[in-house]
Amino acid sequence: MRKIMVLVLLLFSLLLSGCKDENKAWKPYSPENTTSLMQQYAYEGNIEQFKTLFLDGMNGDRLLQIYETVRTAENKDGNVTSFGEISTFTLVSLENGKTFLVELTPPIPNKNNEVLIQDVIELPKEIRDYIEEELNRKYNK
Repeated sequence: MRKIMVLVLLLFSLLLSGCKDENKAWKPYSPENTTSLMQQYAYEGNIEQFKTLFLDGMNGDRLLQIYETVRTAENKDGNVTSFGEISTFTLVSLENGKTFLVELTPPIPNKNNEVLIQDVIELPKEIRDYIEEELNRKYNK
């Protein structure tokens, strides 16, 4: 009888450990995943989940504007478009005024999920100035 109780407890423990909710697909754990969730939540009309992907304190009007922009993306025919490829870019600004757009790979499974540099483009001064101007305007810097 004691062996049966120990066996039942062991099986119950295994069952509970197997039921952990560790499904990272629904959490923003990588740039690609976060962007995919943004697109999915906007497409579904799920603004509450959409909001969870942004930093706390984000201006509500600005967040709603972003939501509507993503949600109503249309193709040439005027139909809502399906989402295509997601690329991850990082801006790198140097003290000398140069700015680079760095394209990163998605995490590579056979390389321990490393994110590697795929390409680097030096941005022209006009584009660099435009990005800085827009960010300053939107975030009152």
